[in-house]
Amino acid sequence: MATDNDDNDGAAAAAAVDMPMPVASGQRGVLLPEVDLLWRVLVALFALDRRQVAAASAVLEAALEVARDDEWRRRRSLEPLAWRVERYAALAAERSGAAAGGERRDGVLAALRRAALRRDDEGSATLLAIAVRGYLAERQVAAAYKLLARTPLAADRVSAAQLARLLFYQGRIKAVQLDYSAAHSCLQQALRKAPRRGARGFRLAAQRAAIVVQLLMGELPERTLFAGAALAPYLALARAVRVGDVRAFDDALAAHRAA
Repeated sequence: MATDNDDNDGAAAAAAVDMPMPVASGQRGVLLPEVDLLWRVLVALFALDRRQVAAASAVLEAALEVARDDEWRRRRSLEPLAWRVERYAALAAERSGAAAGGERRDGVLAALRRAALRRDDEGSATLLAIAVRGYLAERQVAAAYKLLARTPLAADRVSAAQLARLLFYQGRIKAVQLDYSAAHSCLQQALRKAPRRGARGFRLAAQRAAIVVQLLMGELPERTLFAGAALAPYLALARAVRVGDVRAFDDALAAHRAA
């Protein structure tokens, strides 16, 4: 249920779009774009944490105008923040139910081309993950596969977290292509590279996908993988597969379809 505090938080976040920002010393009235983007990202994260998606989207749309401004694109110090703005804007759009395609995707792909030309592997990995996630959300698996295949990255110059995301998406693509062995390998690598602390939602999604792929391979996952209530529906499926009971499998599928 929404509260007055929630409404106030949303209003405060939305107001931050036009909030006066600190300016560079010696340059009265000129705002450093790095400060502008950092401020807006922090306000947007504040709003997202409180499920104020509309307010976060408004802040991030304003931040995108700064990040994509031709005047600032040559500033290398701006790039890490600009890539994060693209990521959080895509996340806010996804949570609001907005389409991932159109001008939004064109902006991400244009940023990906700039990052690739500048040999910015971390930025390329961040933007590539955004674009691939958008394609998969719209079930454009072929487009996601082609983009991954045509975007080379130096793995030793990309953070483990970004590699984990890309491996997870690659595993999902391979599963749709019925290459279950490669899919399972990618998902296992994603789990190994995922942060040990935090990222619970990512690890859970990757573990669910790995269990399904393993079942499709005709293998039974270890019992220890099903620890926790979130994986209980998959344990019921595994038990049905183990005994070869089709009716039990259908019943478990129907009972836990939402999971």
